Amino acid sequence: MLLRNSLRNKLIATASISTLLLIIVLGLTLLQMSRAEQRFIEFIDRDESAMTQLNSMLADGLLAGIAIRNKLLNPSLKQSRPVTVSAINRVNTNIALLQQVYLNDANWQNQLKELEQNWQKNQQEKMQVLTLIESNQLIEAEEHLVKVEHEGWFAIRNQLQDLVKIQRERFISTRTGIINQGHDDLGSALGLALASLIIGGVLLLILSHRMVINLRSTVDAMKQLNSESSDLNYRLPVSGNDEVGQLAQAFNAFMDHLQQLIIDVTKTSHEVREQMRIVSETSTRSSNEISNQRAETDQVATAMTQMSASVHQVALHASDAANAGHRADAAAKEGQDVVANTIKSINQLAEEIGYS
Repeated sequence: MLLRNSLRNKLIATASISTLLLIIVLGLTLLQMSRAEQRFIEFIDRDESAMTQLNSMLADGLLAGIAIRNKLLNPSLKQSRPVTVSAINRVNTNIALLQQVYLNDANWQNQLKELEQNWQKNQQEKMQVLTLIESNQLIEAEEHLVKVEHEGWFAIRNQLQDLVKIQRERFISTRTGIINQGHDDLGSALGLALASLIIGGVLLLILSHRMVINLRSTVDAMKQLNSESSDLNYRLPVSGNDEVGQLAQAFNAFMDHLQQLIIDVTKTSHEVREQMRIVSETSTRSSNEISNQRAETDQVATAMTQMSASVHQVALHASDAANAGHRADAAAKEGQDVVANTIKSINQLAEEIGYS
C-alpha cells in the first residue's frame, strides 16, 4: 500500500516509520535507564547501606570495647557506660536493619542470626565488665574482659570482617554488574538507533532508487524519441500510482496520441499524394489539350487570314460588280425609257391607226 501512494505520502510514511523507530528506541532507552536507576537505587539501599551498617557495627563494637578499657584504666570516667550502651544499641539496630535488607536471602539470614546470638552474649559480657568496674572489682573486671569478653568480641569481629569481605565482593559485583548493564544498555540503545537509521535509510534508498529508475526510464524514452531511430511503440512501465507512475501514464498517453496523430498524418499524406498525382495527370492532359487547341487556333488564325484575303478580293470583285450593276441599271433605265417611248409611239401609232 505504501508503494502505491504518492511520493509525498511515501516520504511522509518513511519519515513516520523512522520517527516511530526512534521513538521506540528512545522508549526502550528510557526503560533501560529506569531499570538501571532502579538497580542503582537498590544498590544504594541494600549493598552500600549494608556495607555502611557492617562497618558501623565493627566500629561501634570497637568503640564499646575501648570505652570499657578506658573505664578499667580510669574508673572515675562517667561517660563509659553511656558510650558503651549507645554503641551496643547502634549495633543492635544495624543487625535489625541488615535482617530487613537481606530478608529474602537465607544465607545472610543464617549468618546474621548467628551474629546476633554471639553479639547478645558479648554485650552481656561487656555490661558485666562495666558492672564489675563500677563495683570497684577491677581485677575481676580485667580478668573477665581479657578471658571472656575479648574472646567473644574477637569471634564477632572476625565474623563481621568476613561479612564485610563478602559484602564488599557483592558490592563490587553489583557495581560491576550495574556498569556492565549500563554499557549493555548503551550498546543496545546505540544498536537500536543505528538499526532504525539503517531501516529508515534503506526505505529512503528503495524509494529514491524507484524514483531514479522511473525518471531515468522517462529520460531514456525522451532521448529515444529525439533520435533518428525513434520507436513510437515504446511505452514506459507503470509500476505505481504515484507522481512518477502518473508521469509514465501521461507519457504513454502522449505516445498513443502522437502515434495516432502520425498515423493520421501519414494516411492524409498518402491521400494528398494521390490527389496531387491526379491533379498532375489532369494538368498534363489540360496542357496537352491547350497545346492542341493552340495549334488548332493557329490553324484557324491562318485560315482566317486566308479568308480575310479572299474576302478582300471578293469585296473588290463585289465593288466591281456593284459598279457594273450601276452601269447596267443606268443602261436598263435608258432601255426602259426607250421602251416607254417605243410603247408610246406604238400607242400613238395604234390610235392613229384606229382613227384611220
